[in-house]
Amino acid sequence: MQLLFIAFHFPPQGGAGVQRALKFVKYLPEFGIKPTILTTDHIPKSRWTPPDKTLTEEVPPQIKVIRTAWPVTRKCLDRCVADAL
Repeated sequence: MQLLFIAFHFPPQGGAGVQRALKFVKYLPEFGIKPTILTTDHIPKSRWTPPDKTLTEEVPPQIKVIRTAWPVTRKCLDRCVADAL
């Protein structure tokens, strides 16, 4: 069985929101499910999602990760600008 898993927060981002998505898809192949991850190519610079390259190492090599442009909302843009100041 194949599964498309859509997650805005995914390694190399860090933080609590990344953990759930990563741990969920990491173990799916053990149950015969082949996940493909669709995530953003934008890595926000925020104190809530600090980069953590060690999490990338936890993604099994057989899992395909597709990174694409993601719509940025005004609220997100305002927050990113405020975090950068």
